[in-house]
Amino acid sequence: MKQGWQAFSGVLVLGALVLGSGCGRIGATAQERINLALPPPAEVEASRGALDRLATELGEDGKALAANYQARLGERALECAGDFRPSMWTGDDAIREAIGSTPCLDEADRKLHDWVGHRRIALLLAAPPLRPVPAVARPVLEAAGPVEAVAFAERAGVMLVQTHTHYQLIDIGSGESIATGPHGGTAAQLSPNGRLFVSGGAEAEVREAATGDLLARFPGVPANRFFWVHGVGAYYMGGQQDAPTFIDFSTGQSTALAVSMESLEHVSPLVGEPVRHVLGGGSKLAVVALLQSGSAWQPTLAAEINLTGGSWDAATTGSTADGSAVHLVGPDLKLLDTRSTRVSSRSFEPLRLQQVVATGNPDELILCGFYRDAEDAGTECLLHSIVGRTAARLSSREVVGATLAYAGPLQRNAMIDGNTVRVLDRVETDPPEPVGEYLARRALEFETVASALEEQRHVLGGRTDRAALRAAVLEDIRERNGGVMPPLPAVPGER
Repeated sequence: MKQGWQAFSGVLVLGALVLGSGCGRIGATAQERINLALPPPAEVEASRGALDRLATELGEDGKALAANYQARLGERALECAGDFRPSMWTGDDAIREAIGSTPCLDEADRKLHDWVGHRRIALLLAAPPLRPVPAVARPVLEAAGPVEAVAFAERAGVMLVQTHTHYQLIDIGSGESIATGPHGGTAAQLSPNGRLFVSGGAEAEVREAATGDLLARFPGVPANRFFWVHGVGAYYMGGQQDAPTFIDFSTGQSTALAVSMESLEHVSPLVGEPVRHVLGGGSKLAVVALLQSGSAWQPTLAAEINLTGGSWDAATTGSTADGSAVHLVGPDLKLLDTRSTRVSSRSFEPLRLQQVVATGNPDELILCGFYRDAEDAGTECLLHSIVGRTAARLSSREVVGATLAYAGPLQRNAMIDGNTVRVLDRVETDPPEPVGEYLARRALEFETVASALEEQRHVLGGRTDRAALRAAVLEDIRERNGGVMPPLPAVPGER
């Protein structure tokens, strides 16, 4: 009996030694033993944990995600172990010594990290709005520093503010700061539901809006050349590419489009067709359809159009409030009808357009620019009716010359004012008049001012009596306008 107990005790000791040495992993496959000995980096595991929590929060199938992740871990082990297969008695140290830290593992871990990040992006894109659109927004929204640019989510009550060095996500209902951090160059492209945005310089970085977590990097792709589409993916284009690429975040698959473009400046859906998009860049326009096969999406080129007399520029390109038209400047105002994909052009000479902003009325755009040969007179902004072809001069001095934006979820305009973004109830204007008549009158006024100034400089030997000149010019213009005094620009150089 004693000998039997000693033998049994020896088995227990041997078992303890085996288990303690890390060799025991009884029942584990060779791939599992390799991954236990050489686990993915902590950042991959942390991101996987965040994916699990997000799936639970959104009611998604966490088991399917976990099974897919484990399958990829198994592929990682088989690919990087080569011919090596540990037995059930092989310890962790022996596995690490046999495989080591190899470029294969580094690349596999990078792909694993991308896969987890893409799954998180896919879930966030399909999620409800981060914050609801408020019935009434705060009229003044405070940022942490001087605001350089602002973007509003299409279907959520949040805005993304860019200062010189940081981004800040703000709830437009409460004014609460949701998240902030360094943007590395720019902060742009807030997703329609407000849950994702893109930051960075020459390398686009996709971040979760609520936490600032970095989910994916796109080397060589500027942050403002990345566009969310249809709640499933994005179009993007890098500086070294000659065609845009579509990425389906639900699968992680990227597909280059069969169209050559100089750049990608704008993407918007066709009216009533959320899976068909207009892509603009350089002097090219492409219409692309997304086709679904199972759970995956593939882009197909439907049409290709060459623009004449201009090119796309992200600074002056955007859509009307209802998406029925896309506007761009080159140098005339060009309007793309997103129903027919026809492009029309209308001149505003001598006004050189520099900024075009949508309004809550799909028929109206705010146009700002300088008059040719009268740049010193400053900026002038008009409210332009697309259908009525009228122009009404913006009369509020604080708005003219300010950086304006369209707050889509509120169907209002907003104005950057130092450290604040002010939501405007309405934009004050003079009475509207036909565009041709308005521009002809303004051109005549500038010509009168310029001629009188030049004449007086000649008479006074290069000197100018500005007060006397102003009075003479006012009287001259009053007579030309039938005794009615129209709004006037400042005399060039006058303050």
